[in-house]
Amino acid sequence: LLCVLVVVLRPVFPPFTFEHSLLSSSSKRKMLRLLSRPLLQSATHGLKKQVGGLASRAPFSTTLNPMDSTFQHQESLPRLPIPDLTATLEKYKEQIAPLLSTAEFEETAAYIEAFKGQSGKRLHKLLEELDEQSSTSWVEGFWDTMYLELRDPLPVNVSPFFVISDPPAGYKNPANAQVERAAALVHSLFRFQQQVRRKTLTPDMEGQGAKAKPLCMFQYSRLLGTTRIPKSTRDELHTSVHSKHIVVMRKDRIFRLDVLDDGSLGQEALLSPAQIEERLLKIIEQADGIKDYPNIGTLTTENRNTWGNLYAAITAGETINDSSMDDINGALLVVCLDDVSHENANHLGRIFLHSDNRALNANRWYDKLQLIVLPNGTAGVNMEHSPIDGHTLLRLMNDVHNDSTGIRPIVETPSLAASAALLQKSPKLLEWNIGSDVQAGIETAAKNYQGLIDSTESIALDFKDWGKETIKALKFSPDAFVQMAYQLAYYRQYGKVVSTYESCMMKNYLHGRTETIRSVSQQSVELVRKFDIAKPAESKKLLIAATTVQNETATRCKLGQGTDRHLFVLKNLAIQKMQRLAGFKVPELFNDPSYSKYMSNVLSTSNCSSDTVDLFGFGAVHPKGLGVGYVIKNNNMIFNVTSFQKPDAKEFVKHLQQSLKDLHTVSSS
Repeated sequence: LLCVLVVVLRPVFPPFTFEHSLLSSSSKRKMLRLLSRPLLQSATHGLKKQVGGLASRAPFSTTLNPMDSTFQHQESLPRLPIPDLTATLEKYKEQIAPLLSTAEFEETAAYIEAFKGQSGKRLHKLLEELDEQSSTSWVEGFWDTMYLELRDPLPVNVSPFFVISDPPAGYKNPANAQVERAAALVHSLFRFQQQVRRKTLTPDMEGQGAKAKPLCMFQYSRLLGTTRIPKSTRDELHTSVHSKHIVVMRKDRIFRLDVLDDGSLGQEALLSPAQIEERLLKIIEQADGIKDYPNIGTLTTENRNTWGNLYAAITAGETINDSSMDDINGALLVVCLDDVSHENANHLGRIFLHSDNRALNANRWYDKLQLIVLPNGTAGVNMEHSPIDGHTLLRLMNDVHNDSTGIRPIVETPSLAASAALLQKSPKLLEWNIGSDVQAGIETAAKNYQGLIDSTESIALDFKDWGKETIKALKFSPDAFVQMAYQLAYYRQYGKVVSTYESCMMKNYLHGRTETIRSVSQQSVELVRKFDIAKPAESKKLLIAATTVQNETATRCKLGQGTDRHLFVLKNLAIQKMQRLAGFKVPELFNDPSYSKYMSNVLSTSNCSSDTVDLFGFGAVHPKGLGVGYVIKNNNMIFNVTSFQKPDAKEFVKHLQQSLKDLHTVSSS
């Protein structure tokens, strides 16, 4: 629902810095010192706490050994600091002002001032107590709850997609491009996972050289082998510690394919790409000949309560179904071998966002990470979002793409030749024994899913005029520049500004997830209202002012001084207190319609820039909003825009294209 990130995966793309902003070096140092002060105080507070929670929750380790390469920095990572309450409220007032009328702002300002009193201080005290009790992060529990208690269907609403770059050398046999690509990627995925299991995966670092700082590696412990189990009211995450097989879907037929042998850690035999390819061909041949098979995967597109009840019915006292579900839940991931290739970039985005336009034969299992491969070899991932964020997936995709294509092989103990026992295992078709109630549920799910597909517009744009290098040459931050293009495009289309969300990666803290960069400011509003291409000098000054504020806001977030997560947890603590104590009322600050407007994220954006990603997108998070996934490359930029109101996304892409060009024109003056 709240998608991915802003920054950095070394060496894929450069770190988040002020490098391209217009602030002077002295201004940068002064601001970083100012913003770091509460960070250092809060990070020091609690660093002596034991980080045992990480060890107990990481499925590949019962203890954190400092000598383990992958987790060597975990115990030294700072905890997410708690921002000062007054500072958060003042920043909230500043950020919400451009979205409100004068009367609305006066009312909201009064609620903010009231919250600075005892009601806010008491809740902030509860937050400090929560931080003392948590072994990881004061936001993590509520963040997990937000994802796992969300009842909306996962496709479009929650799960983003990423399309992986094609192999530079093409395919040995274009007629078998699908299985050749899938086999190579699966083989590399297991090689990557072997690094995680052996704890030899090189830790992620932010920055370069002596200034590089480690990032939290916890998410890799539940990146692969994890399943979201549907339950009534709240789902559960289960991670299979030693997944040795994958699940393959073809025309909704589901197969188990064993890939890794039963050796001890470090001694497992792995099928070669050619051996995996041979088995995938057999699966396609068998699946294409099966006429009657229940479309169980369609149920993963349903409302989570509905799917939870049906899941319970499917597995209640039925050994065959239990066995099949165990095979799915215990798999490393799901590999979807589709039978339709894309016609154009828009069609490509739709396939990876919600499958081709066939709900009953979607060929998807949204409760797990899915590798999707088309007949022409185009491959990508649809990501179940609750356990991980995009930064973690980008590392996986980068390493797996480079290993599978020979660009940069994974440095690991050579895979042993597959044993006779593994070679004798054939792909197994999963069997189901379902009743009329489950079959009726499948048909209803397909109808609902088709409605979601039909209501979703997805438009791709490959902007080839220029990219990151040109923006940097103009002395602008590429991301801030693009964010202001969104503001200008939206204003030109609708004549107003709206709540805008940009995701910021927070793995520089223990168990960090994301923070929200708010892109609307008084300066951005002035830019879009006064922008005039006939007055380039004035317009350029407005752009400089707006991007400078954007950079400052992003830096505050990276330093743990963001606004949204702080308010999010305070509100949840107030709700908990209301449920425990008779007569307690949630402060008016959180019941204020303006708070809902601020959090509405009508324009939801996320930057997932990587050399190995050719398209990235997700669904809009507001019924009348837009979802914008983007990839900034050296000489081009790729966007995918979604909406639930047609032709909103299509029109926005037109305005975005022109806005990028116009901002470039005035910046070059």
